[in-house]
Amino acid sequence: MSDQAAQPKSPYLRHAEHLALLVGGVTAIVCILNAAPGFFGLPTFGPLDSKQLKPAVFFACILVYVLSVPFGAQLGKRSGPVAGWAGYLVDVVVVAVTAVACWQYYVITTKIDDAIYFFSPQDAWMATAVTICVLFLCWRAWGLPLTMVAGVSALYFFTSDHWPGFAQRSAPEFVEGAALHLWFDLGLGMLGSIASIMILVVFVFIVFGQLLEGTGAGISLIRVAFHLTRRLRGGPAHAAIVSSGLFGTMSGNALANVVGTGVLTIPMMKRSGFPPHFAGAVEATASSAGQIMPPVMGAAAFVLADIIGMSYLSVITAALVPALLYYFSLFAAVYFESGRLDIKPEKIDDENLKVTRQD
Repeated sequence: MSDQAAQPKSPYLRHAEHLALLVGGVTAIVCILNAAPGFFGLPTFGPLDSKQLKPAVFFACILVYVLSVPFGAQLGKRSGPVAGWAGYLVDVVVVAVTAVACWQYYVITTKIDDAIYFFSPQDAWMATAVTICVLFLCWRAWGLPLTMVAGVSALYFFTSDHWPGFAQRSAPEFVEGAALHLWFDLGLGMLGSIASIMILVVFVFIVFGQLLEGTGAGISLIRVAFHLTRRLRGGPAHAAIVSSGLFGTMSGNALANVVGTGVLTIPMMKRSGFPPHFAGAVEATASSAGQIMPPVMGAAAFVLADIIGMSYLSVITAALVPALLYYFSLFAAVYFESGRLDIKPEKIDDENLKVTRQD
């Protein structure tokens, strides 16, 4: 056991994790109740005012991340206690700036609804500060490339009048541009229409998928997939396609599909006679299609519904047939490859993959 694994967590980290779980749980419940329809005349919790809900959920997500993965703890392990305390100070600053910015968002967007509002330099600097905090958390969560894309895009927005050639365009005035387009705009800001889709629609589906996965539905879907394809030539590869499709209905994420199904299906495909590169290709293509498999699709589907002004139900209905045809083409490719390699149907010897009454 490594020294890091042997060291017990500090009381602060344990309390921070408990608080993160509490905040995340309350946020999930509020979002679900906000999206829940009324039945049989029963009173409903929502819909809440988006100018209240969006900044509240945004702040809750920032708080949960900072509490779950504190920068001070990571920095302290690498560079010592002094750097650790500096990291904790950065965490406090990020949370404080986000809290003030979210409160200002609610106050100012309410004023914009009531009368004409002229942004001040303080509003612009507040929007800039919360943008820097979000870029910092983006760097911590997803790495430097995505952060650089977002940072360069924001920099270009304000300095495009100084760029050469075809890249030159008129840049907005700093106060109006920073305050409005970075933060306070109800349509284009950080909490604009895309954030509305993520918070009001996507968030609920993510919670739904995580509940299914956490209760063991993921492994049950894999077992069902192996059971349905046990008599087919190249069964493990067909099972990978079916399990990835079923898993995609609740995750809508290619990476989650690969992690959830590939750890079982890829070794079994290799044992049955498929080359490693073909086994990996089958899992990658089948898992990537989880983003187009209704009902929980990739975030682009929710954005599409908002852009074209149609309901999400209409989008997933239109996507169902193309998604099924995509998986059918994968079945055909696996079937012909199995025939070429002369791979026969095989029994499921692994007890963990046999369907039980609970499944």
